[in-house]
Formats: sequence, structure tokens, C-alpha cells
Amino acid sequence: MANRKWSKKIHWGTLTLFLMVSIFAHGQEDILNSPISIRFDNVSVKEALDQIARKIGYAINYTASFEKREINKSHRNQKLENVLRDIWGASEIRFEVRGKSIYMLPKKSISSSAQKGTITGRVTDNFSKPIPFASVFLQNTTYGSETDRNGNFSITAPPGDYILVVSMLGYRDGSKKIRISENAQLNISITITSSD
Repeated sequence: MANRKWSKKIHWGTLTLFLMVSIFAHGQEDILNSPISIRFDNVSVKEALDQIARKIGYAINYTASFEKREINKSHRNQKLENVLRDIWGASEIRFEVRGKSIYMLPKKSISSSAQKGTITGRVTDNFSKPIPFASVFLQNTTYGSETDRNGNFSITAPPGDYILVVSMLGYRDGSKKIRISENAQLNISITITSSD
């Protein structure tokens, strides 16, 4: 009898470990490999990406320019990465998954010999409540971050003029023109409003 109890404990321990490994194995990067079925009826690229974001529960940020066109297509049990490439209309794009955000980035990243600057800030709603886990990125670059539980973020990038974009499911995207100076720290606040 004692042996049976012991084997049950081992079984449950193994099962728990297996579940933990499975959850880890099917983590953030695997979202791009997961199958998706979705249909688009004469929608723009932006609307198609928004539909996918709602379906998978991830924010999709595109920091590269895409061709403006309408999509009328059906995808059945196709890998998410392939569907995103098909919608985008170009293969010269790479993906990064950070938290609950998927970034669609250009193949080439911006390089600079100048010393980088840092942007820190806070994202809040129109009631001054912090927005956790929002995607914050510099448009048309590979530089981005995600807000912490208190809505705070930090991005380091080369000096230059940028458009800082904030994206979060259920909210309208927010944006702000900024200038990053060499070796300087810029602190800003952005308010985004509910899309309801």
C-alpha cells in the first residue's frame, strides 16, 4: 500500500513537471508557430492585423511600413507567422515577441556610432491610472519596450527624431513626436483612451 501511495506522488509530481515544461515550451516564441484560422472580407492591412490581435490576445506592433491594400482571403490552420507575412505582403520582415506583444520589424536595424539616449516615461489612461503591459516603441525602428505593472517604460536608442507609439488592446494607439539627444535622458508621459 505504501508503494502505491509513493508511486501516485511520483506520478503527480511528474505530471506537474510535465505541465510546467509544456507551458514553458509553448511560451511566447511559440505563438508565431501556433495554427490560426481566420477570414478577411475586404479589410485593410491594419484591420486584418487588429482582427488577428483580438483573436490571439497579443498586441501586434508593426514598426515597418507596409503596402496599403485590401485583403479578401481565408486562412485555415496556418502558422501565425506565415499568415502575418502573407497579410504584410513582404518577406523582408522579422518578428520579436515581448510579453504579450508581437513586433513586426524591418530586417535591417538602425545603427549609429553616436552614444545612445534613453527615454523613460509612464503610460496612463484618461483617469490617470497606469496601463501595465502596453507596447511602447519608436515607429519604423527596432527599438521598443513594454510597460511594467505601474505603467513605466524605458527605451534606449540612437539620437534622432522619432514618433513614440503606445499600443494596447482595448485602447486607441497613442503617439508623440520626440527627440532623443546623445547621452541624454528624456522623461515623458502618455495618456491613451479606451476604444469603447
